[in-house]
Amino acid sequence: MNYIQTKKKMEINHRAEEIAMPFSVACKVCRNSLHDICVEDCAVYKDFKAFETSKEMDPVDLPRFTMKEYRELPGKIKGELLAFYIIKLMEVLYVPDR
Repeated sequence: MNYIQTKKKMEINHRAEEIAMPFSVACKVCRNSLHDICVEDCAVYKDFKAFETSKEMDPVDLPRFTMKEYRELPGKIKGELLAFYIIKLMEVLYVPDR
């Protein structure tokens, strides 16, 4: 059996299951990113019940996103995401003098 026949046999025996993926912008800052609750609940229903921002994320590591990506987000998550970004940016701007 050659490679192509083996691959076809594997494709027949192992049907790929389609899973819902969360919005990439939200996924990059969420603590529950790609965990069970994310893939089985939040991403499926797009309700973001378990969305929690990652407290230890460094402001330098905040992911960039485009206006198009922002517009694709549901209403609830837009506000939370913007608030998180503003808080992280304020941490950088108002570093106490040492």
